[in-house]
Amino acid sequence: MSEITHARPMVVNGAITATLCSLVLLLSGCSLAASKNQPMAAGLSGYNHTLGSITSFSVNGSRVSVGGVQCCVLLPAKWTPGLHARVKWESLDKSKLSPMPKFSQVEAYKRWEAELDQYSTQHEVSVPIPEYDADTACSMKVHFLPCNQVKVTTSCKSYGSVGYPINEPMDMKEPAVCPK
Repeated sequence: MSEITHARPMVVNGAITATLCSLVLLLSGCSLAASKNQPMAAGLSGYNHTLGSITSFSVNGSRVSVGGVQCCVLLPAKWTPGLHARVKWESLDKSKLSPMPKFSQVEAYKRWEAELDQYSTQHEVSVPIPEYDADTACSMKVHFLPCNQVKVTTSCKSYGSVGYPINEPMDMKEPAVCPK
């Protein structure tokens, strides 16, 4: 019995050690990636400039939600002309949605869920990734604009700060006619 008691803390300590070793390797691997021209992991975040809801999105297969920075999208360590991001997202027109009923109202809740599907729309676009180098690419920020337009940046600056490349305001109304 004492062997089991002693073995258990060793497993926990081994797991902690393995985690720390993995973290060190991961961090050192990120700094070495640029020198070896291997892809580098970048945080991914989204900004919704529209009046509708962006319920989820993905960039090159990495699926996230709007708000906060999540992990990760892979970027080539060296930018090349013609580099694009494949952005897929789902939007919801909340203006047409009935108020959410209580879960206990089973039939009304089922109808409301059907409305979610009815007023949700899938979108997909390929957008150019602006030029960067391994020292200036901090994360990928995806900006959702009216008319299903999307812009991306890898700038280390924050939205709204001086020098940030995307300056469209939040809560933009959809124009009567969208550009083609």
